[in-house]
Amino acid sequence: MGWFLPVVLLFAAGVAALFLAVAGPHPLWATGVAALLLVRFHLTRRDTRLAALMVPHPRLSAWLDCLALAVPASLLLLAAGHPWHALGLLAAAPNIALLPRTLAAPHLRSPLRIGWLAWSPEWCAALRRHRITVLLLALGALLLAAVPYWSFIYLGFTALIAVECYTRNEPLALLLLPELDSSRLLARKVGEALRNYLLATAPFALAAALLHPRAAWVAALWLAFSTLVLLYAVLAKYALYDPAEPRPAASTAMLLGLLGFLLPPLLPVSLVLLIRYGLRAERNLNRYLHDYSR
Repeated sequence: MGWFLPVVLLFAAGVAALFLAVAGPHPLWATGVAALLLVRFHLTRRDTRLAALMVPHPRLSAWLDCLALAVPASLLLLAAGHPWHALGLLAAAPNIALLPRTLAAPHLRSPLRIGWLAWSPEWCAALRRHRITVLLLALGALLLAAVPYWSFIYLGFTALIAVECYTRNEPLALLLLPELDSSRLLARKVGEALRNYLLATAPFALAAALLHPRAAWVAALWLAFSTLVLLYAVLAKYALYDPAEPRPAASTAMLLGLLGFLLPPLLPVSLVLLIRYGLRAERNLNRYLHDYSR
């Protein structure tokens, strides 16, 4: 995994600390999240055929796998002072292996379909490259749904993470395929970004609003913040788009604009860059959509 391993370990440590913090005041919520993760593991694992051929007792092996995966969450529940919830999770976890599941066809390498993401190559490629990070981010959002205010702050953080979807340049053929002019293509890209992000985060935001209705007003700030961040990411990408550079280096101005969304005093700089990138993105796309051969 190279350099990505420390990042995954850091995220895992953060999720473990978050689980411990939520398990203290909300043990039932934390137990339910852990059980849902075990169900997801059982229903989506890909080694069932191999285990059936190589393991003498595949059902017992699946039982032990679920039990082993439940141990870390049970220890965190025990450390938070909830031994009965820990014992309940350990007792229920092996039974998850008894859930019926259908075997996936060997040629289906990923359940993620580009049609679910509005045919957006940026989102589909980014989610397939960073599956573990996406899972850890979703787990963090699920845990923080039990904490008022912080859930929407965390969702705003995920909008900044979603900028990763727009750090690579797709081939020019994909831009020419819709046969749209630059303004309509930009509008489509922005719409896809907002649609995919809101579909991914809406369940967590809805859970937080239902659990803490007094803190639901923060959702308006979260939506405005996320919209600005994703709009900035799309416009900045296509303002600097060059099909000859699959992974261009981020400019200092672009990074300064992203920093403005984290530091309020720099927010005016981000808004100025947003307007500048919007004008430049349309001109840059016109160059490739209409005059590329000149």
